Amino acid sequence: MLQAIARTNRPFIRDGENLKGAGLVVDYIGIFKFLKRAFEVYEEEDIRGAVYSVEEIKEELRRKIEQAFKFFDFELSYKRDVIDRAVLAISNRIDEFRKLYFEIRNLYRLLLEDKLEFKEKFELLSEIYHVYLQRENQLDAEKRSVLQRGVEIHPRNN
Repeated sequence: MLQAIARTNRPFIRDGENLKGAGLVVDYIGIFKFLKRAFEVYEEEDIRGAVYSVEEIKEELRRKIEQAFKFFDFELSYKRDVIDRAVLAISNRIDEFRKLYFEIRNLYRLLLEDKLEFKEKFELLSEIYHVYLQRENQLDAEKRSVLQRGVEIHPRNN
């Protein structure tokens, strides 16, 4: 079981970019209740980060989304003029925003069906990021890169 968790949870890094920060192991039959006993043979530093609860992922996602919203000193919405301001706001710090957005996207994907709380804010950040890419003529290159890695992009259709 520990080996399955370790292999699933292994990050996938290509060309220095973390494409998959973590895996997802779903306990359908309740075997995780035996995990504590299995972990007792290991030192704490050896197993730190091996398993996270959904609540820990949600808390990290809340922090990351809050951090992303601090890029903007105005209230975000889907209004075109607000999106324009938001794109301008991230333009000067795009590398920092992109890294944070990818972290948010990876955490959001880990939640599977339990993402309703984050859906609206995630989609708004996605819209801003994709409008930025379109304006900078980077969207096609980003889509090609993502498709080569086997990851989907879901920009909001308005």
